[in-house]
Amino acid sequence: MIAGNLKSFQAEVERLEGQLSLLLEQLPNSAEIPSLLKNVSDLGKESGLDILKFAPSAEAKKEFYAEIPVSISVRGDYHSFVQFADKVSHYPRIVNLSNISFSAPKAPGENLVLSTITCKATTYRFLEQPGAAQPGGAGGQGKAK
Repeated sequence: MIAGNLKSFQAEVERLEGQLSLLLEQLPNSAEIPSLLKNVSDLGKESGLDILKFAPSAEAKKEFYAEIPVSISVRGDYHSFVQFADKVSHYPRIVNLSNISFSAPKAPGENLVLSTITCKATTYRFLEQPGAAQPGGAGGQGKAK
């Protein structure tokens, strides 16, 4: 009975491996983190924001991924920040913006439209499990557990 369904089982394994590959693309590995952070910073500049601070913090390891928080402080107007947030939401990697705070200009006579905006951007990276098979690895076959 199982041998008769071997082809359907193999097709299901291929389908699931394809889904896993797509999901892993959204969680970069450690080598991709610097370029991901640069790309997020560039999205801010493209949106018309002046980057005042862009400081990654220590990562927090979870079960199979790590959170990488980045403290961001920018200067610009509300519209520019919304453009930035929209670009981040369409970025192919997972990046969450939280703790968003707008502050009024401090100097008298300063342009009231401009403000300092702070937020935390959190991205994630996949933690490779020791001995785990990687999709697309040698021969595409994993070890039986």
